[in-house]
Amino acid sequence: MFNLFSNPLYLFLSLTVFAMMAIVILFRWRWGIFSIFIWLYFQDLVRKFVPGQPSEIMLITDILVFLTYFSFFAAFCLKTQKIWKPPFLIGFLIFAGWSIIESFNYQLPNLFFAGLGLHTYIWYAPLIFLGYYMFQDKESLLKFLRILVYTAIPLAALAIFQYNY
Repeated sequence: MFNLFSNPLYLFLSLTVFAMMAIVILFRWRWGIFSIFIWLYFQDLVRKFVPGQPSEIMLITDILVFLTYFSFFAAFCLKTQKIWKPPFLIGFLIFAGWSIIESFNYQLPNLFFAGLGLHTYIWYAPLIFLGYYMFQDKESLLKFLRILVYTAIPLAALAIFQYNY
């Protein structure tokens, strides 16, 4: 079985690319959002073309999200901006609290399932706050959404083609 990190050249190239991306994300958190979307588009393609389909590739998304969170909160602490309080904040906090309480369910086989459930339900939720601060005006938001829609069309066509053939 092929291990992506067994070859020193692959390891060096992977770490170099990751380090460059991490440095850019740490200084500009908005680039982290863009890199998350770009990675989500190409994640499965990369996973399929790397021999052995290593599971480490699936963790890159979580690492990108963590770096983006860290960079955003560091930048946010340096600026004195008013904190956005969404109208659904109370409902979300109740949901998050309930998810944490349910993670201590005694009928779960082990704590791995509890952690996986918390990851699934809560890990990506703070991206809502980053999305609020991401765009300075409505035009840049609409431009970003147009790009997402235009890039989703070929992916949808490919999915339909793969499903039918």
